[in-house]
Amino acid sequence: MEKTVLCIRNQDMRQEYLAELMRESGYEVCLQEKIEGQKIETWDIILLPVVTGEVPFENISGHIRAGQHIFAGTFPRTFQTVCREKRASCHAYMLEEEVAIKNAVAAAEGAIAEAILNGKENLQGGSSLVLGYGRCGSVLADKLRGMGSTVTVYEKDPVRKTQAEVRGFSTVKELENMENYKYLFQTIPKKILDGKILAQLRKNAVIIDIASGGGVDYDYCREHGICAKLCPGLPGKYAPLSSARILAEYIVQKSK
Repeated sequence: MEKTVLCIRNQDMRQEYLAELMRESGYEVCLQEKIEGQKIETWDIILLPVVTGEVPFENISGHIRAGQHIFAGTFPRTFQTVCREKRASCHAYMLEEEVAIKNAVAAAEGAIAEAILNGKENLQGGSSLVLGYGRCGSVLADKLRGMGSTVTVYEKDPVRKTQAEVRGFSTVKELENMENYKYLFQTIPKKILDGKILAQLRKNAVIIDIASGGGVDYDYCREHGICAKLCPGLPGKYAPLSSARILAEYIVQKSK
């Protein structure tokens, strides 16, 4: 008997493609706009959106059952506890290294697209600062350099800093001389760019923030006319089909 899948759309094109790909893999799929808690238990696999800010976990936790597989970008700790107690499996895409690494490509390309849309100068021939040299930061730095931008990496972790240097990037451990950069790409999941640092930026500098939860003082940016854009869910916006393929492979593997 084929497994049944409930896929919640939630204005994310990844979910549209994901439903289609799961059907192609032989699953019985229902693509639905909203979560109806009382019907959750009827499905074998539940595909919640990657960005879960509007997911009513508290409403659906009482309706899950043993043996179900539930997928989402992340899960609240309380929901994970309920799943363990009910012997259901919850799978967080963003905690899976393989998924996160593959998604980093789409996130990096999306960040560059946002920079082009919001900037007033070319990336080629300009100077870019990449804050953080993790999964997204490392891919982003490579792609920016490939486009002819002079890239500097801000990284305090000694291992990652060395990795960036081995790849041929200039690195800094402190945020100084900020007027040197036309584009700033913030990938570190904490507030790094505060008012003191933002005050040093050149006119028309552009900040693209892809850090989980944001890492920029947006109040200061609004007050001083600095172009800073928080960009969650870039893979879903710029490469929804490619991103859905990554998720579909992971779902099929985990729900066997």
